[in-house]
Amino acid sequence: MTKRKIMMLSLALCMVAILAIGGTLAYFTDTETATNVFTVGGVDITLFESKVRPEDDTEGFPGYVDADDDDRTVTENTYASLLPGSYICKDPTVTNVGETDAYIRVSIKHNNQDAIFNAFENETAFLAALQGMSNTLSKVEHTDVAWKLADGTAGADATNRNTYDLAANEKIYVMWLTDALSKDKFITMFTGIQIPKDFDEADMEAFDDLKITIWADAIQADGFANVKAAFEAFDAAKSN
Repeated sequence: MTKRKIMMLSLALCMVAILAIGGTLAYFTDTETATNVFTVGGVDITLFESKVRPEDDTEGFPGYVDADDDDRTVTENTYASLLPGSYICKDPTVTNVGETDAYIRVSIKHNNQDAIFNAFENETAFLAALQGMSNTLSKVEHTDVAWKLADGTAGADATNRNTYDLAANEKIYVMWLTDALSKDKFITMFTGIQIPKDFDEADMEAFDDLKITIWADAIQADGFANVKAAFEAFDAAKSN
């Protein structure tokens, strides 16, 4: 197969593949969204979470529990009738199902930013409500944070926040995982969301039609000094 045919095939698959300078090898990448997986060259990831079912906890608070017996089989869950004290099982998990060690970048986007700021006071408190997130952050090389408030104004700690596709009142966390993920290994970003028991009606607006979108990118670990260098190449390929 000619290089031209290889490049046409890569474009048809909506994949990112850059020819290495002075050679014929490509950077193998994969992107996982809610409904699509695109694979080339042995880099292959999945992004699933547990299917949930409603169930009161031991104190009688309504919530959602794992209905998959620790398997993760779905890309979407819907949560209704939430109250202060509700615990929500949500465990988005990236698994390397390919043959190649891969660097992973995970993006978590949500709406209702102004209501979340009002309810949780700051992003640290909101992240603390994501059970298990602190363990994930210990494995992160770098995190970018960007948001737009309801009035359309923006703020961020990220130097490249303008590249993020954000609507008003949305916020995004983009996390580069320090160590490459090897075959059959996985990382669970967080395991659930605990709504504080002392939340009042105004605080609960943070969860009114709240939508959390998670996606993951992967690129071969071979040939890169670290995860940031790998995704600089990944992003440069996407922009070409």
